[in-house]
Amino acid sequence: MIYFDDTHFFAGLALLTVLLVILWRRKHSLSYLFFFSVFWIYLLAVVAMVFFPFSYGFSDAPFQPSINLIPFSSGGCYVPEVCWGFMRDNVLLTIPFGFGICFLTRIKPKTILWLAPAVGLGLESTQLLVSLIFKSSFRVTDIDDVILNGLGVVLGYAVFLLFAWLYLAGTRLFNIRHRGIFADIYSVVLLAQSSAAEFDIRPFHPENQESVKKLILSGLSEHWGWLDASKNPDLDDISAAYANAIFLTGWHKDRLVATGALVPRSADTAEIVRMSVATGLRRQGIGKRMLYALCEYARSNGYRRLILETTATWTEVIAFYQRFGFRITHHQDGDAYFALDL
Repeated sequence: MIYFDDTHFFAGLALLTVLLVILWRRKHSLSYLFFFSVFWIYLLAVVAMVFFPFSYGFSDAPFQPSINLIPFSSGGCYVPEVCWGFMRDNVLLTIPFGFGICFLTRIKPKTILWLAPAVGLGLESTQLLVSLIFKSSFRVTDIDDVILNGLGVVLGYAVFLLFAWLYLAGTRLFNIRHRGIFADIYSVVLLAQSSAAEFDIRPFHPENQESVKKLILSGLSEHWGWLDASKNPDLDDISAAYANAIFLTGWHKDRLVATGALVPRSADTAEIVRMSVATGLRRQGIGKRMLYALCEYARSNGYRRLILETTATWTEVIAFYQRFGFRITHHQDGDAYFALDL
């Protein structure tokens, strides 16, 4: 019999170290590295429970792996408590996967529809492969496990969505300003909520030039009551004006509803400009999601500080940025200037 021992565990940690170095060089945040490390250790635990121990033999005798392809009909379960225990354990095994994967990549509800069965199939297929390689029938490749593991992933994702809702509700209720890892968690749950609400953030595309310009100018006109389009020449050719910047657009069910751009100002500082949300869709979290997307782009591109400015009399906008964690650095010519350390 081969058991999961310290050698396997430390080999897994060694590989984790290599992956962390790669991720760090790709400018992932420390919070992301922490989430990745926790998820990796969880995967090591899954490997230890699912694939170990196993017997091995290399004789020339015919070998027949243990496979059950008919759901919940394998038989041989004479103690209901034991059966329920096996079912419970298979579900609990993958709940952390459905929860934790959301901290590493953006998961949409429709993604879960294929990810959940893929996890179950992946575990059982690997189990079967190990069985065939080592001629071991110690483990049974069972369709029941595929179903229950997939159910665990779905439940884990549901738990994450509940956690995201509670985190955002608590933030609004207590007016919390997040820092460090808590700001990263806030970013994760905001993006998750936008995914669940069919809100998508995409890079600017030239074919959206006129609709983006119209959205931004409409917001400015609404605020000021009048508008001189010549004062906004960057909107005449957004691709050219923001060639060295990041310009994002927010969409709800294929309707343009938000914009935001990130302009480099120095090696470690970028400025947020052209933040705009469509009339009638404000106070629904769209601006927050766009702002967090810009922050994520800033972090991933190595920026450590964000700045922005807005009219000093625009009290609602000022309060919005302050809730997000931006602090006012100074006032000048009727404008308020903000900064946020990432």
